[in-house]
Amino acid sequence: MKKLFMMVAVFALALSANAQSAITSTTGQGTGGALKIANELGQSTIPATQFIITYTPAIALGATNNLTFTFTNGAVQATGGNVYYLLDGSGATVAHLVDFTADGNGNYTMMKFQLDTDVPGNAPLNFSEADGSQADPTIVPAGVMTVQVTQALDSTGQPLNAPLTAPFTMVEFADQFSVVLGSAAANHVDVTNGRLTFVGGSTTTDNFTVTLKNNFTHFDVFVTIDPAFDSAVLELAGDFTGVAGVNSSYSAPDVTVSQDPSTGHYLVTYTGTGNVATIADNLTITVDGATALDARTITAKATIHHDTYAREAATGDAFIWTMEGGTVFKVPYATLYDNAYNDDHDASVDRNQNYTCFIRITNESDASAEIMFDVADEAGTSQVTNVSSGIFVPAHGSVTLFGNDLWDAAIAAGWAPTLGSINWTRCSLTFLVLAPENKVHAVAFMYTPGGYQRLMPVLFNYTDGRTWWQ
Repeated sequence: MKKLFMMVAVFALALSANAQSAITSTTGQGTGGALKIANELGQSTIPATQFIITYTPAIALGATNNLTFTFTNGAVQATGGNVYYLLDGSGATVAHLVDFTADGNGNYTMMKFQLDTDVPGNAPLNFSEADGSQADPTIVPAGVMTVQVTQALDSTGQPLNAPLTAPFTMVEFADQFSVVLGSAAANHVDVTNGRLTFVGGSTTTDNFTVTLKNNFTHFDVFVTIDPAFDSAVLELAGDFTGVAGVNSSYSAPDVTVSQDPSTGHYLVTYTGTGNVATIADNLTITVDGATALDARTITAKATIHHDTYAREAATGDAFIWTMEGGTVFKVPYATLYDNAYNDDHDASVDRNQNYTCFIRITNESDASAEIMFDVADEAGTSQVTNVSSGIFVPAHGSVTLFGNDLWDAAIAAGWAPTLGSINWTRCSLTFLVLAPENKVHAVAFMYTPGGYQRLMPVLFNYTDGRTWWQ
């Protein structure tokens, strides 16, 4: 019999050790009944709110047992006379407040209750400001507020573990407004059309989808967009050379499109949506059809604004342009010499007497490839694009473009650079070789007077999917 009694006692202790007391609520729409507040309010403006606090002990509690509730990032509003109670399911008082810790405003950050009667296990107990009738407490949140039973004592003052709880989140924050960015719109620049349009002759990109959601029905405290103060702004950043404009599928005043004169970025501003649940916009870019286009990636960043509060909501790639049918690379620093001072246009004279450059290009494809280029002088006074060099790289072969080759072709295309004192100019060069990406490779050199050579950088655009790098 004694052995059996010990086994029962051990079993009871094991149950107590595994039991899970808990705090719950049915107040709000958040997790487990938490009060759900929109981020757009900012955490400093949370209103005091009535809140249902229900404690369920996993084991039976005896009269004169003590329970200590600790609150973080907030407090329970004090009552006159500092009275508080725990009520059972019938509304009867089973415990009263015997001790507390107050914050600077006199509100409770710790509350200690003593039971007046025995309470069975798994019997819910509710906080109340009134003795014998339910009057839910008012909480004063200061952020993500939690409550937890941090201490439980039996009638002799010995600690009990089973009545303790994990922290319960009473207040949580979520995004009332959200922005979802779709996949980047991918378009191929048609190099056979002078890089003036996309493949198929179109001057407009595919759609980039921007979805603005207002979850106004899922919050206990939330903001309604006011056109005078609130907006979602999508900032498009990147190279907008040759771009005629950015287009929205919505119209003003709900959506406006502008270009920031200081950065050149495009701003798509969504305002005046009120309690509209969703705005799904399709953005496109239109090019001017007259400017040679380069491969590029344009990124998007969405920011939610409410009064003076701003929150970055989403980022990602918006538009990606790659070259179709050719390879583009840049020589960002090069020098060319005025061939009018070299009457026979002898490359050896260029190499030995003047500042000039040469480019060595290799073509590993199965067909010869024409070489075209853009050139701009460093002063920014003259630029020509889609200039044909008149030179082809043979299939599985290499060719050298000398400075005088580039000078003659550029001048014939209308280039009028600003020259230095010795009739040469610094410039940048962009080459287009009509052969597939990863089949074209290049190296660049600059000659200085006396025939010395300097290696010059060659840049390839990674958005073209190139795997070979220099």
